[in-house]
Amino acid sequence: MQRATRSGVTLSLSALALCMSTAHAAGDAGPDILGIRTGMSPEQAYEMLKSIDVTHRVTVGQVPIPALLGDKTAVYGMAPESRNNGGQETMSVWISLPPNPQQVWSVQRQFNGSIHTTIEQIVDSLRQKYGPETVSTMTSNAPDMWWIYDGKGRLTDPATGKHIQKDCGNYGLQPVPISNMPGPPGAMVQSGAISAAYAPRGPLQITDQNDPTKHLDCQGWIQIHAYAGGFMDHGVFNDSLFVSITDFGIQKRAAYALNQVLTGVANRQLQQDLNKANQQAVPKL
Repeated sequence: MQRATRSGVTLSLSALALCMSTAHAAGDAGPDILGIRTGMSPEQAYEMLKSIDVTHRVTVGQVPIPALLGDKTAVYGMAPESRNNGGQETMSVWISLPPNPQQVWSVQRQFNGSIHTTIEQIVDSLRQKYGPETVSTMTSNAPDMWWIYDGKGRLTDPATGKHIQKDCGNYGLQPVPISNMPGPPGAMVQSGAISAAYAPRGPLQITDQNDPTKHLDCQGWIQIHAYAGGFMDHGVFNDSLFVSITDFGIQKRAAYALNQVLTGVANRQLQQDLNKANQQAVPKL
């Protein structure tokens, strides 16, 4: 986990409550971090991010997709400007790409040595927020916890959740790689458009494992992942915490639709090249 550099942050779990909205995930609302949920539109997420720190701007990352958008760009990520520098607290929101309607597919928050309470209190706060974890590896100073929610934002029953977490890791709980674009976990959101060298141009590598049209029992689940760790220095706890909420289905369906566009463009270009080649004269022998 990244170490702290931003000064002036003192957090405790009793006052902090993970700095997330206190409403428990229920029904169609779904789990959130600071009120931001997967499935939100970029506009909704932007307004929520503005309210987190009204003294700073929202960093918006964009990517060119020439085959689909020409000279325009699409948003791929957002972050509060003051929490996008690798300091004591970071936050990022990741947006799916067109042509599907764009949606938040992952939201992440990280505290780097800046929570001054016990690991037990952190674990209790996570359980109060998201309910009993689906799967966890609990050690005294480094708990690792997962929750599985369904597409309607409801925590799964233990048996279903454990099946999804155990058996769908390679099929439902992985995104589709898209060029060399930045993305979670841990990446900062670059302001403005990233280099055209990272733009999706050719067909994507959609394998049997990350194809959203296959292994349907592993599709449509929302995964929360949280892990913590820390140490004590001169009688003060300095704990770190990472929390992410990810709907891999949103990202994979968007990538699948984008791949159809990119593949169509590539096929048309190939046909044009073939037609041009067929018009060329064969050298006389």
